[in-house]
Amino acid sequence: MRSFLLFTICSLFSATSFTQTLAIGSFNKIVFEETFNFNSGQFPLSTTSDNYIILDDGDLFMSRNASSDYSLFAKEPLTLNSYRVKTALKLGPSNNKTAYVGLLLNTQLDGSGTVSIEINAKNQYRLRQIQNGKPKFISGTRSNDGWLRAENLKGVEEYNYLDVVVHQGSFDIYLNYVYVASYSVPDYQNGGVGFIVSGSSKARVDFAFVYKQGEAVSFEEFTTTNQRLLEIEESLRKLTEEKSTLNNNYNNSLDELIVVKNKLSESEGITDALNIQINSAQSLINDLNASILEKDRNIQSLIKENENLANTISSNANILIKKNLSIENLENKNTKLGNDLAISNAQILSLNSDLSNSINENAKLSQSCNNKSDDITRLKSDLNNQDAQINTLKKEINSSNSHNKSLQSSISSLEATINSLNGKIEIKQSDIATLDSKVSQLQKELRSNRKNISSLSSEKKAYIDSLSDFRNTSATLVNTQNKLQEIKKILSSTKTQVMILLDEKQVLTAQLNEQKQIAAQFAESYRLEVQKNRQLQKEITFNQSEVSVSDKTKSNTIYRVQIGIFNHEMEFDGINDVTSIPTQNGDYIYITGNFESYSEAKVRLIQVSELGYKDAYIVKF
Repeated sequence: MRSFLLFTICSLFSATSFTQTLAIGSFNKIVFEETFNFNSGQFPLSTTSDNYIILDDGDLFMSRNASSDYSLFAKEPLTLNSYRVKTALKLGPSNNKTAYVGLLLNTQLDGSGTVSIEINAKNQYRLRQIQNGKPKFISGTRSNDGWLRAENLKGVEEYNYLDVVVHQGSFDIYLNYVYVASYSVPDYQNGGVGFIVSGSSKARVDFAFVYKQGEAVSFEEFTTTNQRLLEIEESLRKLTEEKSTLNNNYNNSLDELIVVKNKLSESEGITDALNIQINSAQSLINDLNASILEKDRNIQSLIKENENLANTISSNANILIKKNLSIENLENKNTKLGNDLAISNAQILSLNSDLSNSINENAKLSQSCNNKSDDITRLKSDLNNQDAQINTLKKEINSSNSHNKSLQSSISSLEATINSLNGKIEIKQSDIATLDSKVSQLQKELRSNRKNISSLSSEKKAYIDSLSDFRNTSATLVNTQNKLQEIKKILSSTKTQVMILLDEKQVLTAQLNEQKQIAAQFAESYRLEVQKNRQLQKEITFNQSEVSVSDKTKSNTIYRVQIGIFNHEMEFDGINDVTSIPTQNGDYIYITGNFESYSEAKVRLIQVSELGYKDAYIVKF
């Protein structure tokens, strides 16, 4: 809307620089208004695979995906033969090197034809008549597809302001406030308004207004009203930007809150996992400690058993030594008894031999036998004693052999026991070595687990600190949400103020429509003044004498310098003869001087400009 107001003012002044069939300032009564700030239903919107036509940020956004061009028409056609159309068009970036966007005028209801005024990204424009789908180039030549260069046209992503005065099939075209050409298409006297965009292209339309001829309005009132509208538009723009900024900040805060909540959830999950790992590790440590205690008890038991076995082995060794000594003694006795038995046998043999000899001698000496009977009896007695001793010795030998066998069996049993004990000792020693290895491994694992527990404890502490920071951040975000709620309330209040401003805008627009008549009259007067000023400047340049001005002109024409219009009373240092003229709306118009010649007024104007009032100008009375 702001760009539209600037466009209106610039168009009004540019119209004074050209002499056209119709005065552009006379078209001041609006009959069609579209700002695209909301969906008024005047232009159809579409979202398909070929077309994406929507309202976006106060613009009509058109995106054509198909290769052919696309036309969009207003719902209500125009029945006027003379009217003025204002719009602002902007081409968007695309891969189509020949992309264009245009304004459709005098579109026939039966679809038989239309007039299209188009611009492209190469600072070119063209006008063509499209009749039953076939183009006829009104501007340019067929070789260049009707395109003509306009130096004041802007490129991609920049708005170009298009102002067209239509009168009974003639078209006066202004581009960016500059008149470029006039064309005639008498086939179509009136019709609908629309827009066209080339295939595979994007474009935006800022506004569209249609005017018909009306009465002239005061330029001062028109300027004042426009200034108010500009101020309202600026307030609306600032409020919109502030609202957008607040919404962005709110959305960013929500995103940050979601991120922090996610991190908080992740940290809580990690903390839970760490607690589970710590509990598992603690349980494992407890199991390991219990296992180590059990192993220690087993080791102590094995050590005691080993000591008992060592004592038993030592005791058995002492017993074995004693048994060996007993066996040696018995062997010595057995040897001695064997020797005694051999001697006894030898004696028995000797006695048998003596007996045989005696028997022989007894046979020979039967008589001596009687003599020797006492000796024989004695010898028999000795023999019986010897036999008894022999039997006793045999018994002792048998007893010794039995005892020797028993000792041998005991020795074998002791040796087997010793071997078994030695095997058990070796097994126990192997078990002890295995247990020592396991104990060493468990001690290493215990040290590693303790390190892990220490590391996990540090990480847990860090996560607890991080969790505390996240909670603090969450509290900050809650405060931010509360502030955002307050901002929402402010936005709601701002919306109410905006609605009030919009109502004021409508009132001011109505006032503007009433005062445009004065603006048109002033524009015409201003054009005449510009022409006269140029003539007077030529006179000053060639040092023409003021005497050449007729006495009649001197007596009837007064020149004064208007310093400006202010909303409060002013004092001007360095400027003499200042007059204040109050207006109905509370403003003050200040003028200075009362000159009969333009050159004198020009000198005063230069003085006023040098004091900083650059908008001052000469007024003729």
